[in-house]
Amino acid sequence: MSKIMDDLIGNEKKNSALKLLKIGKLTDDEIADGLGITIEEVESLKLKELHIVCDKKCKV
Repeated sequence: MSKIMDDLIGNEKKNSALKLLKIGKLTDDEIADGLGITIEEVESLKLKELHIVCDKKCKV
């Protein structure tokens, strides 16, 4: 049961980080600190989100 809860909490933190990245008012450090995740996780999500945005806008 603990693994399921950890996964749910992890997914919620990732979704929250993505929402905060879209708003664009906090630094990666502030997002990581506020959500209790690493800066690397925030940067990874940021790269993935930028890639998704680019795919949607940049299709030729």
